[in-house]
Amino acid sequence: MAEAAAQTLRLFQHQLATAKSLLPSQTSAQDMPTQPSNAPASGRDFREWLLDGAYYPKGRFPLVVFKKYVEQQYTLAELTALFAADKVYSKAVRGNKIVFKPAAEVTGKADASFHGDLVRTKDGKFIRVTNQIGMNNFPELLQYLADLFHFPIQTKS
Repeated sequence: MAEAAAQTLRLFQHQLATAKSLLPSQTSAQDMPTQPSNAPASGRDFREWLLDGAYYPKGRFPLVVFKKYVEQQYTLAELTALFAADKVYSKAVRGNKIVFKPAAEVTGKADASFHGDLVRTKDGKFIRVTNQIGMNNFPELLQYLADLFHFPIQTKS
């Protein structure tokens, strides 16, 4: 019951963060830690994000989070529910909204869109985490991961 309450709290926190991102005129710069002033106006995003004393680029960061907080701690069904696109991303976000896929479903051309490192679920299944996260999608994914797994959002200055 406590876990259900914690998940509900995380969901509400995510919904609040999403609502704030949809109302930029009412959101102060301090409420948006995923958009520091050194963010690129266009092109590639070379910022790196801190987790456990090391910095990772946005393409690798979700894999590191999954290795630390997800591996062998959630079943595939639990992960599928936690990372449903409508829970992670607002409707305003376009592009890739897939965070992971079962490893067996990653074949052919899709192989290049996922990290080669496998993450094992609690029920013994293997998943692969995407390496294709757009600059527009990453802030919402980052906020969702931080809320879900309770880590601070920090970028290299």
